[in-house]
Amino acid sequence: MDLRTDYSLRDGFFSRIYTWDYFDMLRSKIKAEVESLSDSDILSKDLQDLTNYFVSKYSLESITVFETNIQRDLYETKVKKRNPFRGNPYENDYFELDGVRVTFTIPFDGEPDLFYVKPSTSMLSTFSASNFVAPKDDNCGSFTLSLEFTKEELLEKGEVAMSDFLQKQFENKFCAYRQMIDYVNNDVKSYNDNL
Repeated sequence: MDLRTDYSLRDGFFSRIYTWDYFDMLRSKIKAEVESLSDSDILSKDLQDLTNYFVSKYSLESITVFETNIQRDLYETKVKKRNPFRGNPYENDYFELDGVRVTFTIPFDGEPDLFYVKPSTSMLSTFSASNFVAPKDDNCGSFTLSLEFTKEELLEKGEVAMSDFLQKQFENKFCAYRQMIDYVNNDVKSYNDNL
């Protein structure tokens, strides 16, 4: 099952399908596969081997984020800012300023579909990423969070404090992602334990 092909990144993380509905879909697949077994298949195999096969095939790997390997990159860009005088019909609603986009690429491992399920406990917020790469073979996956600032905003912080400011802004944003991943992983643990 690959929810990523059904939903785009702009729909956001943790918002496509409730975990219990996702788990019910997996249970239906298990049931269909068990019912497709012939009597001779069942009788010719050890019951424990069959159980191990289904548990192995349908267990979900929780999301593991490798926070010590987060990569930060800065790019010059134009940043849209709301015009404070937008009530004037001769003024634009937004204007563009010279700015910086800071991207944080966060490596992870685990079932990529879990980024698209809504856990039983969740936060009232939207979660998006500017890029998402699923794990493949022995390579980790990653998702990218982006922050934008005007050059003026960053210059006000001073060169020494700017790095700390950027890290703090990222931490403020990433904290909610970390919490949602924990909520999803708790639901996955319950599903796996009952499998």
